[in-house]
Amino acid sequence: MPFRNNPSGVVVVPSVRARLTIAGIALALVAAACAGSEPSSTSSESSTTVAPPTTGETDTGATSTTVTDEGAALTATAADGWTLTTIGEGIKPVLALDPNDNVGIAYLLERLDEGFVAYADSASGWTTDTFVEGYFYGPIGLDFDSDGVPHVVWHDHQDVSFKQELGSLVYAVRTDAGWDQIDGTDDGHDGWDSTLALGPDDTVHAAGIDPSQFGREDGVEYYRLSGGEFTVEAIGTGPLPYEFNVALAVDGDGEPALTYHDAEGQVLRFARRQGGPWSVETVDPEVGTGKYSSLAIDEEGRAHVTYLLQTGSTTGVVRYAVEEADGSWTIEDIAELDAIRTGFTGARRITSLALAADGTPHVVFSDEATMFYGSRGEAGWEIAPVITAGSRPLGQLVSMELASDGSAHIAFYEVTDSDPLAGVIGYVSSDGAG
Repeated sequence: MPFRNNPSGVVVVPSVRARLTIAGIALALVAAACAGSEPSSTSSESSTTVAPPTTGETDTGATSTTVTDEGAALTATAADGWTLTTIGEGIKPVLALDPNDNVGIAYLLERLDEGFVAYADSASGWTTDTFVEGYFYGPIGLDFDSDGVPHVVWHDHQDVSFKQELGSLVYAVRTDAGWDQIDGTDDGHDGWDSTLALGPDDTVHAAGIDPSQFGREDGVEYYRLSGGEFTVEAIGTGPLPYEFNVALAVDGDGEPALTYHDAEGQVLRFARRQGGPWSVETVDPEVGTGKYSSLAIDEEGRAHVTYLLQTGSTTGVVRYAVEEADGSWTIEDIAELDAIRTGFTGARRITSLALAADGTPHVVFSDEATMFYGSRGEAGWEIAPVITAGSRPLGQLVSMELASDGSAHIAFYEVTDSDPLAGVIGYVSSDGAG
């Protein structure tokens, strides 16, 4: 079906499910599943220890289910042309590619006494390294430096009793001896919705939220590592809750940029620092926009953003915005989702954006039933399903990178339990250059 364009230049796309016949979408979703569970000081969140597996097994085909040595199994199926791999038991994965296009995935488990952050990569045959244990919260961030060394950030509650005056963004880098860690020390219970990006000179940049739920006023905070310590600064967002994600990117000059949902104005904001103080502007002024954004900066320094406009309790429109040379923004509707579950305020990353070598934007996005992949062509957005949920809902968190050959690499998870939140980490890759 051709795309329709309105006079404003915004691409108007019919509902994905109105355009695509998708066989096998599971209608029986886990009723109580959501992508987050409320922090609690009680012992009710304790449960049987979930042990990450040591290897991942790969299968190719649209109807396969893959199982690890520890018994973790994905019930979802992949579309033709995609390879599906089970990584292990956990939630909220983030994916990155090293300079040689090896895939790394970091993920965690949010438990009072049994939580962990784990890392696995394709170069090791998906051997899992559970390198820290504690009471943590995601989403988390992952990036590689120019030597192929992984760097990770996450939120540490710092106490199993969940004290509002404690909590911090924590950073770790892998060394020959293990993982070195540094706390992004600052006032408050900060570092929620943590994200990470390394600049062209391998400078470590990170961001997170000091949440308004805990009486904090700073909202989005920016972290920069120098001399073994973080400098932390509020960028001027004002108070913000933590549940709608923060996206971070670094331009070719090593300057950071961020996108976030302004919960008070219910709009998408873009913040950038270019040799001076932070500037903050509105990208999409429509009420309900800017949730779960993903950000990329192209070689010309233009920002590209994908995000969700929520239109109902279970529906939303995935949008794309690109910064033009004159500083204005062109906004397009990519597709509709109709099986979103918001539930508790749990953190999600429903969209993930990456730019191909020629600057073409590619996006992956997901509700509980289906994960879709799309790229922007001359005629509009080409959208197709990649993952269809099986007997469990998808976690509504996706993380994508494009390899040098154009192939797409995506991490996601299935929800196996909603209270406390548990899941199975999946990795899917396109079989050829795209």
